[in-house]
Amino acid sequence: MNIITMDASAVGRLTKRTLESAEVKAKDYFVFDDELPGFGLRVMPSGRKIFVLQYRVGIRARRCTIGHFPVLTVEQARSKATKLLAAIRDGQDPSGEKQMLAQAPIVRDLAKRYLDEHCTQHVKPSTYRNYDFILSRYILPEFGHLKVTDVTRAHIANLHHAMSNKSTNANRMLEVASKMFNLAELWGWRNDGTNPRRHIKKFKENKRERFLSPDETRRLGETLRMAEEANLCSPYALAAFRLLILTGARLGEIQFCKWEYVHLDRGIIRLPDSKTGPKLIHLGRSAIDLIRDLPRKDGNPYLICSDHRPDQPINDLQTTWQKIRKWAGIEDVRIHDLRHTFASNAVALGMSLPMIGRLLGHTQTQTTARYAHLALDPVLEAASKITGELGSLMALPPPSDPLVIDMEAKPTEPVVLPPLAGKLALADLRDRPRFMTSDQAADYLGVRPRLMENWRWRKCGPRFVKVGNSIRYTREDLEVFVGQSSEHGSKQHSRDTFCVA
Repeated sequence: MNIITMDASAVGRLTKRTLESAEVKAKDYFVFDDELPGFGLRVMPSGRKIFVLQYRVGIRARRCTIGHFPVLTVEQARSKATKLLAAIRDGQDPSGEKQMLAQAPIVRDLAKRYLDEHCTQHVKPSTYRNYDFILSRYILPEFGHLKVTDVTRAHIANLHHAMSNKSTNANRMLEVASKMFNLAELWGWRNDGTNPRRHIKKFKENKRERFLSPDETRRLGETLRMAEEANLCSPYALAAFRLLILTGARLGEIQFCKWEYVHLDRGIIRLPDSKTGPKLIHLGRSAIDLIRDLPRKDGNPYLICSDHRPDQPINDLQTTWQKIRKWAGIEDVRIHDLRHTFASNAVALGMSLPMIGRLLGHTQTQTTARYAHLALDPVLEAASKITGELGSLMALPPPSDPLVIDMEAKPTEPVVLPPLAGKLALADLRDRPRFMTSDQAADYLGVRPRLMENWRWRKCGPRFVKVGNSIRYTREDLEVFVGQSSEHGSKQHSRDTFCVA
């Protein structure tokens, strides 16, 4: 850049008349004041006139913009230049600070460094994915474009309040923001003690403490047997659900468990890594037998093998679980509640919290303590003994008598089982499966498979159950249909309804 500087002696003190008379030239040039060092005017080829201050920091020359003429008067610009020169003498660098501010990182840069440098080293892959989701879904859309230094407590508080209908995610957002801005202070991107997440109170979370009652556990077991007998689900998925409730393990610990981790002779699964680090899963007798009977697939190192990928575990167990829990009539139960069920049964059997914590792989006692009140049976049993003894002394009715309210006996309401759950018990083990496909049912009746489809369309054949896209017949329904067809006895009925081959 060519700089044309007019001689200071020729210009003297910058005034309004001097600035108005400055000519516009083909190239920009500077007119400096002879009273205030470095204070001058830059005249652009476009005709714009800008007040500037030129100074040095060490051996480097700096120039900062003060304002535009005539937006600023000469005296206003001179006053600003005087203040800037005083700051420069105190060690400040206005131009350098402005450049640093322009190059300052934004929240999106902080989020990327947080994930790349911190999360990849210090959190589990599943936790990394959760943090990445919180950032991309909530934090970055709101203030990802702001400078890291410009984010205030109000930004965090307003976002937290906007997420009040998602209290769990809102609180996770606070945790991610807190750690991220703590690291920003460590990396020098914010001043110490300026974390904008401070003093924002979390929402109260209603932690789920659902576990299966003995009756629900039986129904789940019967449903798993039905699904296995009727070939409705992958046998490896069914084995996974059984192992989860038998061991109290987390879903990922069973889903991604390899055969090399299993030591049946010692009754343990030795995981090299888990949510809490290396872990031992202790196997009971039933779990050992279940794993021993689980078929291995050549080339697949996992216990819970995929049916479609030869060297991978089952990728998605949630879809299968949604079907299982619907058939068993426990639609509000999550897979993780199987772990709660294991813990609650351990409490009901009188095991100590340290023992339960060791079985579950907890590293902190307070984590195990939340399971202590899941099962009320031990407390109820103790209360029953006390009230029974005192009640007999007071001549109260014994506990075996029916409950009487308002002079009316109130029997316990029986549990209503879902339609499929009533057919789960396998009465006998004949060669034919209890639950048959359409082709198996046709072979059982001795009719053409096409006729089974025709009966379903005409709604005149044996009763069937539709599970998703699958059609299943039970032996009992087929035998009832044979009996009904024999009672009618007419040739026309036999030809239209039951055509024996």
